[in-house]
Amino acid sequence: MRVADVMTRDVITAPPHATVGAATELLARHRVRHLPVVADGALVGIVSDRDLRAVGSDHPGAPAGADRGTPLGDVARAPVWTAHPRDPVQVAAATMRDQRVGALPVEAGGALVGIVASSDLLTALVTMTGAGGAATRLEVDLPHRPGALAEALRIVADAGVNVRSILTPHSDAASARFALQLDTIDARTVRARLRRAGFAVAEPGDGDGGA
Repeated sequence: MRVADVMTRDVITAPPHATVGAATELLARHRVRHLPVVADGALVGIVSDRDLRAVGSDHPGAPAGADRGTPLGDVARAPVWTAHPRDPVQVAAATMRDQRVGALPVEAGGALVGIVASSDLLTALVTMTGAGGAATRLEVDLPHRPGALAEALRIVADAGVNVRSILTPHSDAASARFALQLDTIDARTVRARLRRAGFAVAEPGDGDGGA
Protein backbone atom coordinates (compact mmCIF):
# COMPACT_ATOMS: atom_id res chain seq x y z
CA MET A 1 0.00 0.00 0.00
CA ARG A 2 1.27 3.44 -0.97
CA VAL A 3 0.96 6.85 0.68
CA ALA A 4 -1.31 7.91 -2.20
CA ASP A 5 -3.83 5.27 -1.12
CA VAL A 6 -4.39 6.77 2.33
CA MET A 7 -3.39 10.44 2.19
CA THR A 8 -5.80 13.40 2.34
CA ARG A 9 -5.73 15.16 -1.01
CA ASP A 10 -7.65 18.34 -0.16
CA VAL A 11 -5.02 19.91 2.07
CA ILE A 12 -5.84 22.85 4.30
CA THR A 13 -2.90 25.29 4.21
CA ALA A 14 -2.04 28.78 5.39
CA PRO A 15 0.48 31.45 4.27
CA PRO A 16 3.39 32.52 6.48
CA HIS A 17 1.76 35.89 7.18
CA ALA A 18 -1.38 34.29 8.69
CA THR A 19 -1.49 34.78 12.44
CA VAL A 20 -1.36 32.10 15.11
CA GLY A 21 -4.91 33.03 16.11
CA ALA A 22 -6.21 32.68 12.55
CA ALA A 23 -4.43 29.35 12.13
CA THR A 24 -5.92 28.04 15.38
CA GLU A 25 -9.42 28.93 14.16
CA LEU A 26 -8.68 27.34 10.77
CA LEU A 27 -7.67 24.03 12.35
CA ALA A 28 -10.75 24.01 14.58
CA ARG A 29 -13.09 24.85 11.70
CA HIS A 30 -11.80 22.06 9.48
CA ARG A 31 -11.19 19.62 12.35
CA VAL A 32 -7.59 18.89 11.36
CA ARG A 33 -4.49 18.82 13.52
CA HIS A 34 -1.70 19.78 11.13
CA LEU A 35 -1.37 22.85 8.95
CA PRO A 36 1.25 23.10 6.19
CA VAL A 37 2.54 26.64 5.65
CA VAL A 38 2.79 27.49 1.95
CA ALA A 39 4.32 30.53 0.25
CA ASP A 40 4.07 31.05 -3.53
CA GLY A 41 3.10 27.42 -3.96
CA ALA A 42 6.11 26.12 -2.00
CA LEU A 43 5.99 24.29 1.32
CA VAL A 44 7.96 26.38 3.83
CA GLY A 45 6.85 24.98 7.18
CA ILE A 46 4.22 23.17 9.21
CA VAL A 47 2.44 23.71 12.51
CA SER A 48 0.31 21.40 14.62
CA ASP A 49 -2.55 22.19 16.97
CA ARG A 50 -0.14 21.35 19.78
CA ASP A 51 2.38 23.90 18.51
CA LEU A 52 -0.31 26.58 18.43
CA ARG A 53 -1.63 25.73 21.88
CA ALA A 54 1.89 26.18 23.26
CA VAL A 55 2.12 29.76 21.98
CA GLY A 56 1.95 32.17 24.89
CA SER A 57 2.23 29.40 27.48
CA ASP A 58 5.05 28.47 29.83
CA HIS A 59 5.65 25.23 27.92
CA PRO A 60 9.41 24.60 27.43
CA GLY A 61 8.89 24.33 23.68
CA ALA A 62 6.85 27.52 23.34
CA PRO A 63 8.40 30.12 21.00
CA ALA A 64 9.65 33.08 23.03
CA GLY A 65 7.62 36.26 22.72
CA ALA A 66 4.95 34.76 20.44
CA ASP A 67 1.23 35.36 20.86
CA ARG A 68 -1.98 34.92 18.84
CA GLY A 69 -0.97 37.84 16.62
CA THR A 70 2.39 36.36 15.67
CA PRO A 71 2.78 35.33 11.99
CA LEU A 72 2.94 31.58 11.34
CA GLY A 73 6.25 32.04 9.57
CA ASP A 74 7.79 32.88 12.95
CA VAL A 75 6.59 29.73 14.74
CA ALA A 76 6.30 27.08 11.99
CA ARG A 77 8.61 24.10 12.06
CA ALA A 78 11.13 23.96 9.20
CA PRO A 79 12.60 22.19 7.34
CA VAL A 80 9.63 19.89 6.88
CA TRP A 81 9.77 16.10 6.70
CA THR A 82 7.72 15.00 3.69
CA ALA A 83 6.57 11.90 1.84
CA HIS A 84 6.03 11.06 -1.82
CA PRO A 85 2.75 9.57 -3.09
CA ARG A 86 4.57 6.42 -4.23
CA ASP A 87 6.27 5.81 -0.87
CA PRO A 88 5.16 2.61 0.87
CA VAL A 89 3.08 3.44 3.94
CA GLN A 90 5.60 1.65 6.15
CA VAL A 91 8.30 4.11 5.03
CA ALA A 92 6.06 7.03 5.99
CA ALA A 93 5.34 5.37 9.33
CA ALA A 94 9.04 4.88 10.01
CA THR A 95 9.74 8.54 9.21
CA MET A 96 6.99 9.69 11.60
CA ARG A 97 8.32 7.42 14.33
CA ASP A 98 11.96 8.37 13.87
CA GLN A 99 11.33 12.11 13.55
CA ARG A 100 8.54 12.14 16.14
CA VAL A 101 6.04 13.96 13.95
CA GLY A 102 2.32 13.33 13.61
CA ALA A 103 1.93 14.06 9.90
CA LEU A 104 3.89 14.34 6.66
CA PRO A 105 2.98 16.69 3.83
CA VAL A 106 3.08 14.77 0.55
CA GLU A 107 4.95 16.34 -2.36
CA ALA A 108 5.31 15.34 -6.00
CA GLY A 109 7.15 17.35 -8.61
CA GLY A 110 7.75 20.11 -6.10
CA ALA A 111 4.01 20.56 -5.46
CA LEU A 112 2.03 19.80 -2.32
CA VAL A 113 -0.43 17.08 -3.32
CA GLY A 114 -1.61 15.74 0.03
CA ILE A 115 -0.91 15.10 3.68
CA VAL A 116 -0.70 11.80 5.55
CA ALA A 117 -1.30 11.67 9.30
CA SER A 118 -0.79 8.98 11.90
CA SER A 119 -4.52 8.24 11.85
CA ASP A 120 -4.27 7.51 8.10
CA LEU A 121 -1.53 4.98 8.81
CA LEU A 122 -3.71 3.26 11.42
CA THR A 123 -6.39 2.95 8.74
CA ALA A 124 -3.77 1.43 6.43
CA LEU A 125 -2.75 -1.04 9.14
CA VAL A 126 -6.35 -2.20 9.59
CA THR A 127 -6.73 -2.63 5.82
CA MET A 128 -3.41 -4.41 5.33
CA THR A 129 -4.01 -6.87 8.17
CA GLY A 130 -7.56 -7.63 7.08
CA ALA A 131 -8.83 -6.83 10.57
CA GLY A 132 -12.54 -6.47 11.13
CA GLY A 133 -15.42 -8.77 10.33
CA ALA A 134 -15.55 -12.51 10.87
CA ALA A 135 -11.94 -13.65 10.64
CA THR A 136 -9.25 -15.63 12.42
CA ARG A 137 -5.56 -14.89 12.69
CA LEU A 138 -3.40 -17.99 12.36
CA GLU A 139 0.37 -17.84 12.89
CA VAL A 140 2.51 -20.46 11.16
CA ASP A 141 6.29 -20.92 11.37
CA LEU A 142 7.67 -21.79 7.94
CA PRO A 143 11.23 -22.85 7.15
CA HIS A 144 13.28 -20.78 4.74
CA ARG A 145 12.94 -23.08 1.75
CA PRO A 146 11.40 -22.53 -1.67
CA GLY A 147 7.75 -23.52 -1.78
CA ALA A 148 7.08 -23.63 1.97
CA LEU A 149 4.61 -20.75 1.92
CA ALA A 150 2.94 -22.05 -1.24
CA GLU A 151 2.51 -25.46 0.40
CA ALA A 152 0.92 -23.94 3.51
CA LEU A 153 -1.44 -21.80 1.42
CA ARG A 154 -2.43 -24.83 -0.64
CA ILE A 155 -3.42 -26.63 2.57
CA VAL A 156 -5.55 -23.65 3.60
CA ALA A 157 -7.20 -23.53 0.17
CA ASP A 158 -7.89 -27.27 0.20
CA ALA A 159 -9.76 -26.72 3.47
CA GLY A 160 -12.03 -24.30 1.62
CA VAL A 161 -10.79 -21.23 3.48
CA ASN A 162 -9.75 -17.92 1.91
CA VAL A 163 -6.68 -15.98 3.06
CA ARG A 164 -7.53 -12.32 3.55
CA SER A 165 -4.00 -11.05 4.25
CA ILE A 166 -0.48 -12.23 5.09
CA LEU A 167 2.09 -10.51 7.33
CA THR A 168 5.50 -11.55 8.62
CA PRO A 169 5.78 -10.42 12.26
CA HIS A 170 9.00 -12.36 12.93
CA SER A 171 11.87 -13.92 11.02
CA ASP A 172 15.22 -15.46 11.96
CA ALA A 173 17.92 -17.48 10.22
CA ALA A 174 15.94 -20.72 10.30
CA SER A 175 12.32 -19.74 9.72
CA ALA A 176 9.76 -16.98 9.40
CA ARG A 177 6.47 -16.60 11.19
CA PHE A 178 3.59 -15.83 8.85
CA ALA A 179 0.38 -14.36 10.24
CA LEU A 180 -2.51 -15.47 8.04
CA GLN A 181 -5.81 -13.63 8.35
CA LEU A 182 -8.44 -16.21 7.39
CA ASP A 183 -12.03 -15.66 6.28
CA THR A 184 -13.44 -17.97 8.93
CA ILE A 185 -14.27 -17.86 12.61
CA ASP A 186 -13.28 -21.52 13.08
CA ALA A 187 -9.72 -22.35 12.05
CA ARG A 188 -9.51 -25.73 13.79
CA THR A 189 -9.59 -27.73 10.57
CA VAL A 190 -6.92 -25.58 8.94
CA ARG A 191 -4.75 -25.71 12.06
CA ALA A 192 -5.00 -29.50 12.26
CA ARG A 193 -4.14 -29.99 8.56
CA LEU A 194 -1.13 -27.69 8.78
CA ARG A 195 0.18 -29.59 11.78
CA ARG A 196 -0.30 -32.94 10.06
CA ALA A 197 1.83 -31.55 7.22
CA GLY A 198 4.58 -30.79 9.73
CA PHE A 199 4.12 -27.05 10.15
CA ALA A 200 4.39 -25.40 13.56
CA VAL A 201 1.18 -23.49 14.31
CA ALA A 202 0.72 -21.21 17.30
CA GLU A 203 -1.86 -22.23 19.87
CA PRO A 204 -4.88 -19.94 20.39
CA GLY A 205 -3.81 -17.19 22.75
CA ASP A 206 -0.16 -17.38 21.64
CA GLY A 207 -0.67 -14.59 19.13
CA ASP A 208 -3.00 -15.97 16.46
CA GLY A 209 -6.15 -14.50 18.00
CA GLY A 210 -8.21 -17.34 16.51
CA ALA A 211 -10.60 -20.00 17.64
